[in-house]
Amino acid sequence: MSDAAFLSDLDADARRFVADPVVPGVSVAVVDGDAPIWTGSYGVRAMTGSAPVEEGTLFEAASLSKPLTAYTVLLLVREGRIHLDQPLDALLPAPYLPHEPATTKITVRMVLTHTTGYPNWRRPGERLTLIRAPGVRFGYSGEGFVQLERVVEHVTGRPFGDYVRDRVLMQLGLTDSTFAWSPALAGRTASGHTDTNAPVPKPDPSTNAASSLHTTAIDFARYLAALMDPAREGPLTRADVDAMLTPEVRLPGPLAWGLGWGLGRSVGAEQVFWHWGDNPGFKAFAAGSPVRRTGVVVLTNGDAGMDAAEHLVRRVLPALCAPFDLVRDFRSYIS
Repeated sequence: MSDAAFLSDLDADARRFVADPVVPGVSVAVVDGDAPIWTGSYGVRAMTGSAPVEEGTLFEAASLSKPLTAYTVLLLVREGRIHLDQPLDALLPAPYLPHEPATTKITVRMVLTHTTGYPNWRRPGERLTLIRAPGVRFGYSGEGFVQLERVVEHVTGRPFGDYVRDRVLMQLGLTDSTFAWSPALAGRTASGHTDTNAPVPKPDPSTNAASSLHTTAIDFARYLAALMDPAREGPLTRADVDAMLTPEVRLPGPLAWGLGWGLGRSVGAEQVFWHWGDNPGFKAFAAGSPVRRTGVVVLTNGDAGMDAAEHLVRRVLPALCAPFDLVRDFRSYIS
């Protein structure tokens, strides 16, 4: 994977996506072995300016937040502070949804495997309700991660972003990642764009365990490397990580879901873990093969960025096929 000709071709491919431009900016990082071995930055942080995307440019990682939240929760499980099959309401001072008695059955494991019965997101101003009974089947949901965020804050007595920073991000060497964005970071943060590259206003930057992570491609690649390093112990043990990447819920075809990561088997039965990010104005994708110890992260600041992500991810992990079909047919997995 560190072959110079391959990386040169990957670099040329990435440049083409910002030359048209399909998206204003792209940042890519490749993992080989126990660390990122290459990163590339392309285009501009905003179409209204000329500031280039650099290695240290922060992107909204959107739902790439969820696998890091899962890692944080599994650390609390390892410490015995919570249990995977413990109802979330048992970890909170009061019922989360008193008007929905069935939610008392929702467990930590159900959130991480997207089997809570919650919708992905409720409409603004709408009361959160279940769309199916908990534990029945897979239904991708950000709402479950918001409830889990409340659990982490109650159990640790700390704001979610602060706890994750100190106990996970810093321990993994993710010094350019944060769940708690602030205006002080604006000078190095990419702006979002529509699929026609029109600006997307910055939303309320409040902390959200499901979607508020801001990171760089090389920083998130360090997380992938930690998951794939068989010698790495900490913050989670190797057994903890293996459990995280073990199928819990089967999806159509070769797909499954583990504890926070999508999983898929490719040609030759090689298992790959993956997740995508989809915030207004930003698209992202990350994937890794523990067998080959190869991974890739693609961050973009445009709604058309998934095409770039798919092409670049396939270049690094050519056997990874089905997850992009899931992303394209996303609504069938949330209803």
